[in-house]
Amino acid sequence: MTPLILRSKAIRQLVHLIIDGPTGYRGLKNLETLFHQLGYPIDLLLPESRIKYSTRVLMQVQEDRQLPRLLLELVQSSNSEQVQRQMQAAISDILLPYGFSLERERETAAFRMAPTAVPVPPPTPQELSVPLFQNLPLSEEEVALLEDRWNEAVALHHAGALRMTLLALSLILEHVLSAFLNQFFQQARSSRYAPHSSLPFRDWNLAALLDVAADKGWIRLKKDDLPYRVRYYREYVSPARELREAPLLNVNMVNQTWQQVRRALEDLQVASS
Repeated sequence: MTPLILRSKAIRQLVHLIIDGPTGYRGLKNLETLFHQLGYPIDLLLPESRIKYSTRVLMQVQEDRQLPRLLLELVQSSNSEQVQRQMQAAISDILLPYGFSLERERETAAFRMAPTAVPVPPPTPQELSVPLFQNLPLSEEEVALLEDRWNEAVALHHAGALRMTLLALSLILEHVLSAFLNQFFQQARSSRYAPHSSLPFRDWNLAALLDVAADKGWIRLKKDDLPYRVRYYREYVSPARELREAPLLNVNMVNQTWQQVRRALEDLQVASS
């Protein structure tokens, strides 16, 4: 199994879960006891805040490859079944962007860390073929440009450029949705998910466009069906956020995104006919 290495955002989330979560390690002595059970000496405790102390020791725990053990200790530290389920769900939410979850084995009731990735078959030649953009409410210039961009996305996919493939697909889907909503302006504005602003559709982010299109029944794809980094692709154009958060990125994600984007475009073709 690939070693689990959390970045700064996940470390902060884990610190707050330890301090203020259901298990309630709200005192320095309690925190000290927790970390001491993992083999870290009591003299680590210095006159510092719970947050600084927990962050410092967590970084050392991670460096020592003891993070999975700590997470299991956290979820099992309560005898309450309800608290254990709450901790399991909270920890899994933190681990999800890294491709892991905290699962409970049915036979033994023991907790274990496991990869969340489910193999997704690569896109078929049909899924990679250029969609019928001419059947959408687009100008001839838009159709030509989107066909060109789609072919570029396919080339990026074959080259194994995962980040740029996702970026290309996000941009294509966002433009088509924006044009579609502009064609059906009144219906789109009447959606309960329409942002409360007078911004034109081209200034809405992809998540908002997906919400409205799904709400009006134009696409089956829901916002949460797409990975966060696809919905909010602008945040990952710069390496800064990726360095800070290490969001999940793998072939399965790209393969699934091809299928989802293709299905959404076909749904829009049907809705516009």
